[in-house]
Parts: sequence; C-alpha cells; structure tokens
Amino acid sequence: MRVFTFLLLLFPAFQSFTQDHIITGIIDGLPEGTVYLADFYGDQNHVIDSARSDVSGSFEMSLSGLDPGFYRLIFEQQKRIDFIYNQESVSFTSNVLNPLENLVFAVSIENLLWYDYLFRKEECQFKLELLNPLLIYYPKSTDFHTSLTDEYSSVQIDFEDYVSSVMDLNTMTFAAKAIKIDKPYLVNIEIPLQEQNNFIKAHYFDGIVLDDPSLLRSNIISSKIIGYLSLYRDPAFSKEEQEKEFIQAIDSILIRVMDDEEIYNFTLQYLIDGFELYGFDKVITHIAEHYNPAETCVRTGEKSELIKRMENIKKLAVGQQVPDINIIDNNGNPFILSEANSKYTLIIFWASWCGHCKNIMPELSGIYKDQEDNSLEIIAISVDTSHVAFEAVVKEEHFPWINYFDPLGWDSQPAKDYSIYATPSMFLLDEKRTILAKPMDLNELKGVLADLP
Repeated sequence: MRVFTFLLLLFPAFQSFTQDHIITGIIDGLPEGTVYLADFYGDQNHVIDSARSDVSGSFEMSLSGLDPGFYRLIFEQQKRIDFIYNQESVSFTSNVLNPLENLVFAVSIENLLWYDYLFRKEECQFKLELLNPLLIYYPKSTDFHTSLTDEYSSVQIDFEDYVSSVMDLNTMTFAAKAIKIDKPYLVNIEIPLQEQNNFIKAHYFDGIVLDDPSLLRSNIISSKIIGYLSLYRDPAFSKEEQEKEFIQAIDSILIRVMDDEEIYNFTLQYLIDGFELYGFDKVITHIAEHYNPAETCVRTGEKSELIKRMENIKKLAVGQQVPDINIIDNNGNPFILSEANSKYTLIIFWASWCGHCKNIMPELSGIYKDQEDNSLEIIAISVDTSHVAFEAVVKEEHFPWINYFDPLGWDSQPAKDYSIYATPSMFLLDEKRTILAKPMDLNELKGVLADLP
C-alpha cells in the first residue's frame, strides 16, 4: 500500500476535536461478518467492542472516549488491521483476502502518516538488503564499489530526511511519537561488517527518551525491546553464553526506561514473561535480584502482582529450597514433599490441553519406569480445571507416579507457591528440597539427570 507524501504535508500538526469520532470501514469480501475492536497495552490486545458488517462489508464503530493510541481490528480467521486513533474519525477500505496490501485510508491524518512511514521504511530496508551483499563481495578498489557505497548512503540519508520532515511538520500527532521510537538505526557503511553489530548496539537508543507512557498504548516499545535483544542473539552460543549476553542487554534496556514508572514496570514484566517462556532462568533471576518495581505506578494492581512474581522468582531460583507440598493424590493417598525419602524429586506442572505436555509425559513415564535404583520420584501436578479431562489422560497413559488434581487449576496452592505461569514447568530437587535445575524441555532434563551422581 502506498500513501503519497504530498497529502501529509498539507495537514501538519492537524487534529480534529469533533465530539463524536467513529471508525468506518469497508472490507470487501466480508459480508455480514463480525469485526472486533481491540486496544493495545504493549504487545497485548483486549477486545473492547465489536460490530457486524452489512452485505457490502461496511461497518461502523464509535471511537469517542478512547485514549490516543494504536487499536486493532480483528475479523475473519484472525486477520487484522492496526490503526491509530487520536481525536479524529477514521475511514478506510480494504479486502478480506489481503487486508494490509489493499488497505487505503481516508480522512485520518494519523494513519496516512503512519502507513506512509511503514511503506518507506520497508522500501528503504529492501534497498539496503539488496545492496549489502554487493558491498561485501564486490572488490572495494573499483569505481562500482564506490558507486554502491554512495547509493547506500543516499538511501539512508533520504529516509532520515523524510522521517525528520514528518516529525517536524506533525509534532502533535501520535504517529510522529511512534515513528521517533520505531525508526531503525541506520548503519555507517564505512564501518567494517564485523563491527557493525556492536556499533548498532552502542547507538540503538540514540535520540530516544522512553518517558511517554502513552506509547504503551501501542506495541512500539515492546517491538523496540525485541529489536535490541535480537542484536545479542547468536545461534552459535550455548544456553549459558546466550544468557550472559541477554543479561548485558537487559541491563542496558532497563537503565533507559527508568524515567517513567509505568514504562519501567511494563518493561520488567515484559522481559520476565519473555525469558520465562524460553526457559532463561538465570536471566529472570538476574532481573529479580537486581531490579525492583517502581514504588508508585498508575497500574497498581499489576505492580502488586509484579512484586509478588519477582519475589517468587528469587525464592525459586536454582540453589533455593522450594515450598513444601501437602496434598492428597489422585488415589486418595496423602503426600508431603518434606517427608519424601527419594534422593531426587521432579515436580512437573502440566495440563491435559498442553501440547508440549502430551509430548513430554509419555517419554517421561518411560524414564521413570526404567530407573534401576528408584532414586527419582515424580510429582505431576495438573492445572486442569476439568477432572474429567485430567482423569482421562492419567488413565489412558497409566502415569505411574504421584498425580494431583485441584479444580482451582492455576489458582491451586501448589501452582501459586511455585509461581506457575506456563506448562510444562519442571523443578528437579535433591533430598533437601533444594532446586538443582529447572529444565525447559525433556532433552535438558535428560542432560541434567545424566550428570547426577
């Protein structure tokens, strides 16, 4: 989709303060379909309204009363269109088959600005990607290489000039704020290739002050964080090496978001969620041990939950002793973890609907049955809320270990004590209930078990 710049220059710093603002859209190929409106908080969306399209795919929804920021329209098979609302009505046309490729905005200056920027950024990056291999492999002593270098610089300068003009002429728009944070750092081509990544790391946040909490009503900050973390990722690293790199990255990120308490707390939560999902336990332990949530924050409920979660991370780090577990298992037998006499204990939190659990549990059952010294006990705690679903899997798979079900699921006492946010989650303990490892997957568990004395 192409939006022409001359349209943007006609309306610098323009906002409409009409009382009633609406979004009207025509999505060709969506007759009598449901369109959902969702807001943004970082990378999260929450549906706040919906409308039915008519036979032509036309629909309308009110935007009045909403805060300025990014919003998302979701329709057939999770297709989506993102747009900016900032005190003006929005109108667009599109197509259900290729909604973004066929997206055309009218009326909304914010969205004309934003989508023109996205087009030009993509165009710039595409040209640079074409030029990169030529600059790397073509002999540097030639006139053609000199021409390539000039063209590379010209593409970057043109894009920088365009971004500067958009921000200067549209200072009051939400789009300009988003562009300032989102715009990629462009590289000095004269820097040797092997040094470019370090140069980008050092200058990635140049000219950016992350102190405007209204930007959390978009995915701009979370995308910027991901972009920076990607500079530290190397597939050749071991997990331990990668964790060290990521710790360096998060220290650099967090020091830059301390000017606003809401952005700081959001970033803490976002980093913990992400690294926990991928099993980087040393990284989230580092965050919990070296950073505290801001003392005051508008989203006080989330702050309270974040404080509790970070405390649990510290309590559940490798080398710490886990909370006791006192349950009645699936066969009606009492079990108290502190009274168990096994040399090693594996606690696994799982669910019948968890795809990864379905892959892990049968093979784990084989490992358990093949023990020669019976030194390992397994406690499988389900976060299911349906006893029927839980019982069906346990009976079908004939799990031979201690099984426990609580209809409270995620809110059961063991799940809360162990700060469980995802399944499967595993804790390997010694006889003193000290955490030896928190394996992310079965291969990691096998490696740890193989190294045990």
